[in-house]
Amino acid sequence: MSVVTAIAILGFAAGVLALILALAVTNGFQETLQNELVGATAQVNLLPSTPTSIPDYPGLMNKLRQLPHVLAVAPEIYAAGLLSYGNQSHYTVLKGILPAQERQVGHLLDKLAAGSMAPLEQDPHGRHIILGKSLAESLGAMPGSWVELYLPNAELTPLGMTG
Repeated sequence: MSVVTAIAILGFAAGVLALILALAVTNGFQETLQNELVGATAQVNLLPSTPTSIPDYPGLMNKLRQLPHVLAVAPEIYAAGLLSYGNQSHYTVLKGILPAQERQVGHLLDKLAAGSMAPLEQDPHGRHIILGKSLAESLGAMPGSWVELYLPNAELTPLGMTG
């Protein structure tokens, strides 16, 4: 009877150990996933009620900085476009940012798989773009490649293209 009891106790202990291990792994995975998702973008995005830009956005940003619990603010602009490289084309949503301010609200720019942020940081108003890994692979583009961008809603003005 003692051998059967010992086997039962060992089996029970192994089951409890497996359960504790599974809960620990799941909890760690959940925490890591949550930190990665929350840290990738801002926790709150303000969008205008009409498809235009927010008037006096620098003034609004200054007001938002004064709110309690607001750690950082950064402007963004979104536009739909078509990226083309070689014989590949893909529809994409572009996110215009100012790199120094964007780094304050998220850590996604710190995790580039290839290339560098240096060209964008040195000339934030230049013709630089960061592609996601999947998009770059599907286009076949490498860091430093020249891709073509088509903006369907862009208008030519005396000051250049506006979208």
